[in-house]
Amino acid sequence: MATSSSAASSSSVTNPPKGWIATFDANEMDYYWNSSNAPGRVIAAQYNLKDPTPEMCTDPSSPTPRYIFSSGDKLYLWTLMDGRLWSIKTKGSAQVIADQIGSKGIESLELETPQQSMSWADI
Repeated sequence: MATSSSAASSSSVTNPPKGWIATFDANEMDYYWNSSNAPGRVIAAQYNLKDPTPEMCTDPSSPTPRYIFSSGDKLYLWTLMDGRLWSIKTKGSAQVIADQIGSKGIESLELETPQQSMSWADI
């Protein structure tokens, strides 16, 4: 359940590519990230990822909503429509990845599917 005590959040990405944002309002943070049963935390838990932190997401008007989030020193791409998660193997910080998406497109990223540690039934 969302709370009203959370503040807006911004990521380490200071210059997101066109069609992406890197500042999240409190409601979005509450819904996707701030509680143990928030979708972002649930998908991270399925892959045993600790402390997922959103770095950027597609603009709310995007037909394909996606988040890039960090966990530890790694970045992940999460597609909300189908719940798929990929580990971003392309080297670089969140800003470097944002710059690459801006110049070459998201399809230029090297991705791999991380090993799932639990299923929805385990949560």
